[in-house]
Amino acid sequence: MVFIKPLMLAVITSLFALNSLAAALDINGIRVEDATDVHGTRILLNGAGTHYKGPFKVYVAGLYLGKKVTTPAEVVNQPGPKRLSITMVRDIDAAELGKLLTRGMEDNMGKSAMSQLIPV
Repeated sequence: MVFIKPLMLAVITSLFALNSLAAALDINGIRVEDATDVHGTRILLNGAGTHYKGPFKVYVAGLYLGKKVTTPAEVVNQPGPKRLSITMVRDIDAAELGKLLTRGMEDNMGKSAMSQLIPV
């Protein structure tokens, strides 16, 4: 069973806001395509949006799936390729970004599960 923490659930849920759009988008100067290919499989933009930290725009994200869905559970349970495209719109040090991504993953899956993903 996959558990999604409230913050991650909020990010995924916010990407459903634009779920009915079928054309490429321009979000804060970032072009988000309406579809992309993953290993020869065409997947569609399910939603896109901007993540803010306080008043600052941090990144624009687009969620791509095999078919459009409306709930986080459908995202997690949908078979086939998925893509979360993130484009930074604010300068962030690479080491800091790595720490934030690692912490976010640990918060969503736990340290022991995360440690199993790190190659030795």
